[in-house]
Amino acid sequence: MTLRRILDTGGLLILSAALLVGTTGCVGACTTIGYLNNADIRIEFDTALLSSDEVAACLGPDCEPVAVNASGEEWLVPQAAPYLDGVLAPGGSTDAVARVVVTDATGDVIHDETHDIPTVLDRTGLFGQCPGPYNYDPVEVAIESRE
Repeated sequence: MTLRRILDTGGLLILSAALLVGTTGCVGACTTIGYLNNADIRIEFDTALLSSDEVAACLGPDCEPVAVNASGEEWLVPQAAPYLDGVLAPGGSTDAVARVVVTDATGDVIHDETHDIPTVLDRTGLFGQCPGPYNYDPVEVAIESRE
């Protein structure tokens, strides 16, 4: 056999073995690292709120909203008591939802809904088969027009 033929045959065998191992999952095992994202949850409104409007929010399906103060132009809900009871994470003890309540100057409720918190998962692994770190996108809240 010539050296060229040996190299061609060896390369073909290596490529075949890599494909076999890669497609059977032998190499694709995921690590047991758990990821936690405890960043504040940002709420964005489709229209500007009046300065007299009050915003309350909480995290989880059966939570009780608590007043949220604006941080500049942002409304940030901390992942801590009293806003959260449990762990907010995909597969965690609390569903990734936010209840947002907006009241006007007279105390009338102009918005009270539970919204899914959009989660963006960064896949890891050679073929992206493993879950990795994740981030929360802003919760977008649409306020009905006022009369």
